[in-house]
Amino acid sequence: MDNNDNSSQNRRWPILAVFLVIIAVVGYIIYARSGDNQDASVVSVPGKVYQAVPFDAAKEYKLADIIAAQTKLYNRTWDAIESQLYGRKAPDFAVKGLDGSDIKLSDFTGKEVVLVFWATWCKYCVEEIPSLNVLQKDMGDEVKILAVSDEPDSTVKDFIDGRKIGYTVAIASAGFESMGTIYPIPASQGRPAAMHIGKDGVVKIVYIGSPSLTELKQIVKSK
Repeated sequence: MDNNDNSSQNRRWPILAVFLVIIAVVGYIIYARSGDNQDASVVSVPGKVYQAVPFDAAKEYKLADIIAAQTKLYNRTWDAIESQLYGRKAPDFAVKGLDGSDIKLSDFTGKEVVLVFWATWCKYCVEEIPSLNVLQKDMGDEVKILAVSDEPDSTVKDFIDGRKIGYTVAIASAGFESMGTIYPIPASQGRPAAMHIGKDGVVKIVYIGSPSLTELKQIVKSK
C-alpha cells in the first residue's frame, strides 16, 4: 500500500512541476503585456506628436504633411502652450555648457536646431542618444543638436564620461526655469521631449517621445 502511495506521488510530481511552469509562463505573459500597456499609455497622451508614422527615407516631406500624418494616425491636437509656440519665433534663452560657458539659442542663428529635453535617469532619453549622434553626423553643419538637462552638472558629467556623444549637452536650472517660456512641457508629463526650430528661428514642431532617425531627418529637412 505504501509502495503504491509512493508510486502515485512520484507520478504526480512531474505533473505538478509542469503545472507550475505553465502558471509561471502565463504570469510572465500577463506581466509583459501589462508593461506594454503602460508604455502605450505613455505614448498615447493627448495633444502630443510622437513617433511611429512610417516615412520613406528616400523622399522629402513638407512639415505640414508630417504633422498631419501624426494627427490623423493618433487623433492628436496641439496643447495650449505648444499652440502658442508652434509657428512662432522661438524665444531666446541661455543655458550652461558642461565647461561652464554660456550657450544661447541665438548662437545658432541660421541653423536648424533640435532642442532636446532629457535626463540621465530617463531610459528612452538614453536609448535616443545613438539616433541623435547619427543625425548630427549625417546632417553636419546643417543642424545643431542641443540636449538640455535640469540635473546637477556633476550628474550629467558623470553620465557622459566614457560615452560617445557627438552633439552639445547643456545644463538648465531645476525645472528648466532658466529657459523661460521655451520649455513646452511640464517635466511631469515625460521626457524625452524636443522642439525643432528652423533656420529662421521659428518653432517647427514640438513633441514628447523619440522619433525614428528617418523621421528626425525628415523633420529637419522639411519646410
